[in-house]
Amino acid sequence: MKKSLLRVAQTLSILAIFVLGGCTTTKIFQTSYQKVPYLSLAKDVPASQTKGGIIVELRTTKDNDYQEFGLKRNFTVKYKPIISLGTVLDENGLATDVVSLNFNLTEEMAVFMVTINNNTDHILRMNDSRIIFVTPTSDDPKLGLNKESLKSLITELPIYNKTVSYLMSKYPETSPESIKNQVAAALFDIFGKMKIINNLGKEIIPSMKSTGFLLFDISPKKVSEGKISFVDVVSKTDQAGNPTEKVRFDYQTALNYEYYKLGPEGKWTVISENEYTTGLSNPPKYYYDKAAKRWVEGTPHKK
Repeated sequence: MKKSLLRVAQTLSILAIFVLGGCTTTKIFQTSYQKVPYLSLAKDVPASQTKGGIIVELRTTKDNDYQEFGLKRNFTVKYKPIISLGTVLDENGLATDVVSLNFNLTEEMAVFMVTINNNTDHILRMNDSRIIFVTPTSDDPKLGLNKESLKSLITELPIYNKTVSYLMSKYPETSPESIKNQVAAALFDIFGKMKIINNLGKEIIPSMKSTGFLLFDISPKKVSEGKISFVDVVSKTDQAGNPTEKVRFDYQTALNYEYYKLGPEGKWTVISENEYTTGLSNPPKYYYDKAAKRWVEGTPHKK
């Protein structure tokens, strides 16, 4: 399951809404739901394929992929406080806060994990091949992103815009330009450290393997099916290292959905489609019991 689709990124885009009930100040919460599209392998498509001594394994991402490959980290923000009393300021009058975020890339992008095993007798050079995504309605394939092309998309990514909006609302006295620059710098640093399988210049030594993200600038909201192809992967070379044989790997993809709910504690959890459908028609409500110091499902008792 693609359990890393929203995680913290959703907490940036949707915040729990509290309203006042009656004449009291009792906090009231109504559960929120989201249906999230993502691209995965089509039914019955093998995740692992072997051709010419090369094994390609392709799968959807998991939550620990983002932990292992550096997309979960603390983001240090410089901001101008509304009230500076008791706050440590730097020489520019700015305070420092540490926000724990997941930089999510999957809301408007197709993201997979790929492992390539090189069981040939030559160095496998990724710049000799191409990884593309083809849709049934277009003859113009999308190339897999590398670090440089990903960096060029920073200000277009939903996670950039949502993070900027979140921080601007949290630190309203801070210059919007400063926040934009800080978010862009953080993303730029993360992308620079990511393991991306499609990076030009990547080499895989014989009897070794390499694992990394495979990203396409394709919105799952707009593409219901397609095909990922590893084209012109060199399986044999001559004594001078010139390619003499190439193979191709094809993976049909399909559109799937995951369903989430936001509880009163501010955490998103994965739920079933049935729970999602039921919850939309009759979302549970909670109130905060101050005496018990916990959220209770239902409505507060009238005094």
